[in-house]
Parts: sequence; C-alpha cells; structure tokens
Amino acid sequence: MVIWTIAGLLGLALLILITVRLFNNGASNAGNRQDPKFAPPVSGRSTARLILDERFARGELTAEAYRENLRILGDGN
Repeated sequence: MVIWTIAGLLGLALLILITVRLFNNGASNAGNRQDPKFAPPVSGRSTARLILDERFARGELTAEAYRENLRILGDGN
C-alpha cells in the first residue's frame, strides 16, 4: 500500500512538472524566437523591405523584379 502511495505521488509530481514546463516554455520563448519573422526590423528598414531582401537572397525574385518591388515600396532609386 505504501509503495502505491509513493508511486502515485511521484507520478502526480511528474505530471505537474511536465505541465509547468510546457506552459512556461511557451510563455518564455514567445518574444525570444530565433525565427527572423519574429525579429524587429533592423537599421530602420521596413518589414516589407526585409521580406523583399530575403526573397531576393533566396533566389525567388530576379534582379529586375527586385528593383521593381523596391521602386513600388519607395526604397529604390
């Protein structure tokens, strides 16, 4: 009987620990993500400009399309 009580208490403690870690992990990492989508704009660039730069760097846009989009955003010459 004593063994079942100890096992039950350990199981309950483990369940509480797992629950706390799950909820705490989500809350503490909400503003600290390494994903660039969650990073604030750097050096005064707009989010749209950063996305455009990333798409060009990945090869999703040609140089001509990149310059056209820069012109539309008002960041191009």
